[in-house]
Order: sequence, then C-alpha cells, then structure tokens
Amino acid sequence: MVLRLILLVWIGVSLTLPSKLYAGSSDGQWEAEYDVGNSIKNIWRGQLYWDGMKGDITALDFYRDGQLLTGDLDWSPHEYIDLAATDQTEFIYFGEVPTDSSEYTLRIKWRNEGEEFEQVLSFKDKKRFFVIPKLG
Repeated sequence: MVLRLILLVWIGVSLTLPSKLYAGSSDGQWEAEYDVGNSIKNIWRGQLYWDGMKGDITALDFYRDGQLLTGDLDWSPHEYIDLAATDQTEFIYFGEVPTDSSEYTLRIKWRNEGEEFEQVLSFKDKKRFFVIPKLG
C-alpha cells in the first residue's frame, strides 16, 4: 500500500515537471534532447548524441525561432569534436526554460574525408511520465 502511494506521488510529480524537447534525424544517426539537467536546481541543458559517425563536428548552433541562442558560426580546428572519439556532446548549459510557442532547432555541421555536411534537427515536446530525480 505504501509503495503504491509512493509510486503514485512520484508519477504525479513527474507529470508536473516541464516537458523535455527531443529531436532526431530521419536516418537515426543524430538525436538531441533539451531538458532540465538537474531537477533540483532547474538548470536546462542540451545534449547531442550520434551513432556510428566518422569525421569531426565543425559547428553546433542552437536556435529559438531562428535567433541564435548558443554556438559560434565559425569554429577553429582545435574546437572540432572527433565523432569517433565519443558519442555525445553538450550544446548548451544554463539554457532558458523553453516556451510552448517557440520553435527550437539545432544546426550540426561536420566534415568527413574532405566533404562537408549539415543536418538541422527540429525539436518537439516530449512529456515525461516517470522522472528519476537527480540530487547533485
């Protein structure tokens, strides 16, 4: 009985937290999330994940309604991210709480074997039903 009550309260609290934003490429190689990185401090952060990619990320730009929130349109080579060395990177930290009326996008530029590529991810709301609390 007590366990059921705890579970119901936990789900209720999870439902009151803001939705996270999620984006993915149609080929499944890129996924991104923008959410509360620490539920106690309410710090918003963005994380980009990739699968089986080679080359270097040369730019990451995060936009709200077409306005650049974070990123630098020109990275120098020492800032490039080696896609083979890791499978994720952060693209924003201490971000703002997203608004329902805004459109968020992430532009990814990468280079592989001398060729340059670009992918734009559009974020959608994703409601959370069961959130594991972070105490840090």
